[in-house]
Amino acid sequence: MHHSNNAPTVLIAEDDYVNLSLMERILKKENLSTCFANNGQEAVSMVENHPEINLVLMDIEMPVMNGYDATRQIKQLRPELPVIAHTAFSSREDKEKALEAGCTSFITMPIKKRELLELVQSLLLK
Repeated sequence: MHHSNNAPTVLIAEDDYVNLSLMERILKKENLSTCFANNGQEAVSMVENHPEINLVLMDIEMPVMNGYDATRQIKQLRPELPVIAHTAFSSREDKEKALEAGCTSFITMPIKKRELLELVQSLLLK
């Protein structure tokens, strides 16, 4: 866990290191704390063990447990926790599945910095 004094904490669930480090860099510049999970199972246990997590960036395509299933479990633990789904596949069907699973919002890869920040900040300021 990388903490900077009471900064909101964002969990990045992503199995691709390049995407992960890109998102981490974008969020760090905004003074947000970040923590990581490499698959859906890890994401669920991070949320379970770290009440300080304020938001989850959830990759849909991950090993062990996909983002849809992980989001469902996270929402059972913390219904109020915002989850942003991110995926390279952005059919309407994917978006609907993500929202059905409990994702608050949806972003398409490759990540656009402004879009990501606006989304993250709007959800953290709720």
